[in-house]
Amino acid sequence: MLGHLKLTTAAATRLLVLLSIALLCAGCGFHLRTETLANYVSSVEITDAQSSRITQSLKRHLKQIGISVDSGTSPDVRVRISQHDFEKQASLLAPHGGMIEYELTLTVKLSIGLPVIQSDSDVITLSATQPVKVNAENLLSTSAEEQLVRRELTNTIVGEIIRILSYEMQRAPENKPIQKSED
Repeated sequence: MLGHLKLTTAAATRLLVLLSIALLCAGCGFHLRTETLANYVSSVEITDAQSSRITQSLKRHLKQIGISVDSGTSPDVRVRISQHDFEKQASLLAPHGGMIEYELTLTVKLSIGLPVIQSDSDVITLSATQPVKVNAENLLSTSAEEQLVRRELTNTIVGEIIRILSYEMQRAPENKPIQKSED
């Protein structure tokens, strides 16, 4: 029966990447660390001059773990995303000048304030890189793979932002876990 299952190299690579990410997330305790953030934070304000995919993804992830995302007058934490850029760079070239893959890098700069962002707050720079395979016969599939890689890079950076928030909230001496009421 297994002889009938054929995977193209691109499909096998995608499957391997998705399995690797799933195993990495399951094995690193990401879900455990993000749950602790909700113990310290009930609301987060996110500002982004460019209204990016990063901001939307971060809001969605925070809501999923039970944290209110708003621009109220007194959120527990403020996050300002000052820059986010995707950059392409050739990484693997064929012998006759053809490109086989390129690297896509997402760089995000942000500041965090507990509860306000000071003018001298450190700017945190996060970066993630992943290769994109080029299919010379089907550029549409290359475009689809790039969109998938963009989503994966965005999720990687959002995960890092949540880990940083969790670490900063636990580290701050004045922060104690929020007592949630049992309704």
